[in-house]
Amino acid sequence: MTVAVDYNSLVTQTFCDNAIRSVMMIDDEFLSYPALLERLKNNNTTSDKIIENSSRASELEKFFQSKNILCDIDNSAEHAQWDKIRKSDLIIIDYHLENDSPKKTLEILNDLQTSQHMNLAVVYTNEPLETVWKQIASSLVKKYKTSDVLLELEIDELDEIWGKIILDDTYKLSNDEISEYLNTELPPKRILNIVNANEELLSISSTIQEKYDNPNDDYHLLDNLSTLICNYQLEQISNEFGINPIIESGKFISNKNGNKWIKINNIFICLVNKVDSCTRTETSPHKIWDTLTESLIEWKPTYYQLMQSEIQNFIESNAFAFSTIHDNEILSQAAWLNEILKSNESTQREKILSVFRNLSEDLLFKFKNDNNLNTYINNIILYYKEKNRVFSGPIQNKSLIFCAEEMNLKNDRDTFLNMYHALNMHASSKNYEEKFISTGTVFLDKTHNKWYLCVSAACDMVPNQGNDPHHIRLTPHRIIKVLELFKVTKIKEALKYATTSNYVYILDQNEPLYLSILDSQNNRKLPSLDYILLKDHKETITDSPNIISAYLIDKDSDSYTPNFKIIEIKIKSQLRSGYAERFQAVAAQYTARIGVDYFNETIL
Repeated sequence: MTVAVDYNSLVTQTFCDNAIRSVMMIDDEFLSYPALLERLKNNNTTSDKIIENSSRASELEKFFQSKNILCDIDNSAEHAQWDKIRKSDLIIIDYHLENDSPKKTLEILNDLQTSQHMNLAVVYTNEPLETVWKQIASSLVKKYKTSDVLLELEIDELDEIWGKIILDDTYKLSNDEISEYLNTELPPKRILNIVNANEELLSISSTIQEKYDNPNDDYHLLDNLSTLICNYQLEQISNEFGINPIIESGKFISNKNGNKWIKINNIFICLVNKVDSCTRTETSPHKIWDTLTESLIEWKPTYYQLMQSEIQNFIESNAFAFSTIHDNEILSQAAWLNEILKSNESTQREKILSVFRNLSEDLLFKFKNDNNLNTYINNIILYYKEKNRVFSGPIQNKSLIFCAEEMNLKNDRDTFLNMYHALNMHASSKNYEEKFISTGTVFLDKTHNKWYLCVSAACDMVPNQGNDPHHIRLTPHRIIKVLELFKVTKIKEALKYATTSNYVYILDQNEPLYLSILDSQNNRKLPSLDYILLKDHKETITDSPNIISAYLIDKDSDSYTPNFKIIEIKIKSQLRSGYAERFQAVAAQYTARIGVDYFNETIL
């Protein structure tokens, strides 16, 4: 009999109890410890208001100390850089810092969302939470400058009517609508209905949509008039503070009412009134903590986010330290240092990666053998297993439906197919990070719109290696063996028979693409091998967007003289070690079949 696992406890354990080891409280009305000593030293008087506010800081500090959490207090005056803030696990910050303006707080929150570290922030305010939430939300998401959008669209009818739209309060968004728009990335129904009910507005919206969908049009900003209106409304709110994030906005998540919490990129923000609305007294530290935990639970982080958080906690905690065996391997460490020092620029990275692999093996060993970490992860799985067991969905695809709904995905056939396309893609491939094409590189011949997979030996692909006569003759170019890949139309078969190793799964223009080494449309049962000559392979360093030049080896149609046709190659993906070797083996076995064919005959 299994013990029931409480989801709320899993959330609070990993995001609060195990994650928060330090707190920074920032309020321009707090008196920091150094400032207090300076006042006492100089016999300066302190106003009752400052003492009262600093008493609030004292209560917060006592509360966190009772939880064995380090606590720091600052009045924010000297913070031109945010490094100290970034290093704190929890920030409790007054919304109005410096001259009753929220701009500095908004700048800090905007900076924290770009951090590589997950940040928790409690914004402490006397203002209505709806107003604060709206200002924070509009300042954290990237927006297009409306004037630039109008200029690019060049729609006379829109230019004429836009002045009326921005003066009409009908188009102003409520907090609920802002939350809906940012959570779904779709305009609220009320705005859509207004546009659709007006023939002129609907015509303008259709024109915008046509320009957005036209691949030959340079316009690719906002896809319809309703979205443009929503973008403008957010722009107007944040313009007061002059903040518009440079980075692309990640998934925005918040409570539906738009008044309590926000999760975007690497920051989770919770709003708390300084005065408790129930007791009409100052909000207690317990209430602040409870509001934070309630908000995190309402966010409903997925099983994967729970695992990531706890692994991060494990790495950052005092429990983690590299095995002392590496400290004692002085001889091998000295040898590795020598290998790195004598390597050139092209081989140095591979030597350093070997050291990384040794350290990562130790890290993985720690993961597998830490009882607390494994108990926590097992509890996550137990929770979802029990929830799936009592799930009341249809028998057919029940588990798929449950998993899709738990991850807030659509419950349909396309979603299920995309789920397993993504699983196979991530299992077999990784982002292309090499400096040259190698074994397992998937690329597109843009000139002829054909897909290929490199199956040459990895050692033959290193630009500075290769002493065979044909390598020497062709330098700086490099000839490679490739398997042609064919687009798959029967995608269910590509998932049903994924283990046959005939398929490659990639994303092309953000759409799932299934490729096969067999041309099923032409009923070809054997792979298609080819050779391509990479141009200037020794000098070419691939970089975004990973475009390089190559030659197809061909012949003149009249004289049959060999010639080379220049092609443009776009590198798309890199198969992981093991998967790349499997296709390499397929290519080798195919060439080995020569001379041992059987004989076909149809007997009637």
